[in-house]
Amino acid sequence: ADIWSFGVVLWEMLTGLRMFQGETISHTLADVLRAPIDLTQLPKDTPPAIHTLLRRCLDREVKTRLGWIGEARFAIASANDAPAVPAPAPPRSKPWLIGALAAALLATASAAAYLSTRPAAQTPSVRFAIPVPPKTRQSNADLMAVSPDGRSIVFSSNPGTAIASNQLWIRRLDSLEIRPLSGTDGGHFPFWSPDSRFIGFWTGTGTRKIALDGSPAVALTRMPSAGGTWNRQGILLLGNFTGSVQQVPEGGGEEKPALKLDASQDERSQVFPQFLPDGKHFIYLSRGGRQPGIYLASLGSNETRRLIETPSHAVYAQGHLFYVNNLRTLVARPFDPAALTFTGDLFPVAERLGAAHPGVAGSLFSVSESGVLAYRDGGDITYSVTVFNRKGENLGVVGPPGEYAQITLSPDEKRLALDRTNQGANADIWFLELATGVFSRITSDPGNDRDPVFSPDGRQIVFTSDRLGAPHLYRKTLGGGAEELIYRGPNREASEVWLKDGSILFGNLRGRKYFLLRPGEPAEPKLIFQNEATVDEPTISPDGKWVAYGSMESGRWEAYVARFPEWDERRQISTDGGTTPHWRKDGREIVYHSSSSTLMSVPVKPGPGTLETGSPTPLFSTNSGGNGFVELWTMTGDASRFYVLTPIQSQSEFPTTVVTNWLAGVRK
Repeated sequence: ADIWSFGVVLWEMLTGLRMFQGETISHTLADVLRAPIDLTQLPKDTPPAIHTLLRRCLDREVKTRLGWIGEARFAIASANDAPAVPAPAPPRSKPWLIGALAAALLATASAAAYLSTRPAAQTPSVRFAIPVPPKTRQSNADLMAVSPDGRSIVFSSNPGTAIASNQLWIRRLDSLEIRPLSGTDGGHFPFWSPDSRFIGFWTGTGTRKIALDGSPAVALTRMPSAGGTWNRQGILLLGNFTGSVQQVPEGGGEEKPALKLDASQDERSQVFPQFLPDGKHFIYLSRGGRQPGIYLASLGSNETRRLIETPSHAVYAQGHLFYVNNLRTLVARPFDPAALTFTGDLFPVAERLGAAHPGVAGSLFSVSESGVLAYRDGGDITYSVTVFNRKGENLGVVGPPGEYAQITLSPDEKRLALDRTNQGANADIWFLELATGVFSRITSDPGNDRDPVFSPDGRQIVFTSDRLGAPHLYRKTLGGGAEELIYRGPNREASEVWLKDGSILFGNLRGRKYFLLRPGEPAEPKLIFQNEATVDEPTISPDGKWVAYGSMESGRWEAYVARFPEWDERRQISTDGGTTPHWRKDGREIVYHSSSSTLMSVPVKPGPGTLETGSPTPLFSTNSGGNGFVELWTMTGDASRFYVLTPIQSQSEFPTTVVTNWLAGVRK
């Protein structure tokens, strides 16, 4: 109503006429609802920006009406720089028009000040919870997005318990129904079009968009986006886990760089961009390098400026920048999108947000310009190491509970190596001695140390660490040896397998390339596999001739085998989603984790230059959840004993909290 009223006042100031002139109050009200808006009455030299501003302010459809009074400032400011609409003859000077625009600018500033300072009691804040959809689970990699008009929330969840079967779900705030969006299988990192009619999202095969009218999803680009943003000029910016922010037209096509990585700072990726109200400037999260944080940039320029030092992505809404600090508190700081500067101090909005997966970089919250805030509640994602036999019988728990993200068994089967996050801070590698129960920290650098892999003799480990900014490969000799950087390349390296010949198989982030590295040799790593779809957690057969792995080339996680190291003769071995396959030590069985969180057994018959695989059969349910990027289980060489990270308190148990008129809620 405030935006509409402003448009009426501006039109009347420019035309000198009354917009609605009914003979009675009833006639006037009817004209307000139905009479056409006549912009031809405007002076001929009215700038185009003012025409556009009036059309948006006087749009009777609330969804497409100007969303924020502050945007009017940009339109009026641009009108001073843009040429007027050409007239048949040189127009006479119109001092009254200049005065009207000046008055309009003053009215805009006054309206914006009024809207930002009027008492919260006029628009009360409402708080409620959205539960996880029935018979689904959410992981800490499942982000959410509130629509620009504040009427809907979209998020990813899955009907199984693994990321393999993820799908986008939507909840309108005026409805109790939570419904899945057909055609969004494998969907992650959703973002909205500015008119709230389309949703963009990432799948294992690229970035797509889907309309809310039921139309099929449409491919935009093969690029696997790490968050996105969409302006009113039809430009999309996509975050990039392995490079710079990319620009794509809303109709789809080849992406082109919107920025360059800052090589002088060893910057490695730019993710979760968001346009500011002018549709030109944007913010994004820079990862890796020596100065990570939230940066400000602009279309058509490579100049950037760091605004905040934080590992969280940020969201701009209603004159504030929101992000999550190291204590998992959602904070906001007043920010002027026209001056591009902070205008006030930081203040807390919500505490103890759910912990996002460290590989995602996003945080579990979203805010819209309409004042709707949504965030995932939650404590730490704590697991216990549970032992099962082949029948699925629980043999007990070993070691203490913890925030674990990866588990692997030593070649002699005497110890487990685990990623463990230290009280919500950095991650280190720990060992659990199975005979004695001794639990000891192996790495202690302030950076994140992850993905431990044992050498074939069990005397060393190779692991991934971001202690230099981006993840690189390190080696450590057990029993007190130093931690040694063995490879620092242009990609975000993740250690996978240490082969019997001494070479190390590693992949880049999101597993689209795999390399073989021979530590100590001067030769560069050899690229042996490249794929358009995401691949992760490969394991090599005992004879070294085959590789089993998870891939999203079908649009969701499935388990595959291929000849190694050629990576040809690929075939799918799972039937209902599959991740993290393991070989039995005699090479005659592969066990993988299905989308229903069940361990599945596939019989294998090796032959001279061939490999026959049978149909998968279930062993037992693990209830571990997880996803294709994280190893949440391992097994002994004879496949008789299984060590599974089972959640004590899962992220999926916590609902999503929604707050309308969030600022009023904070002021209370």
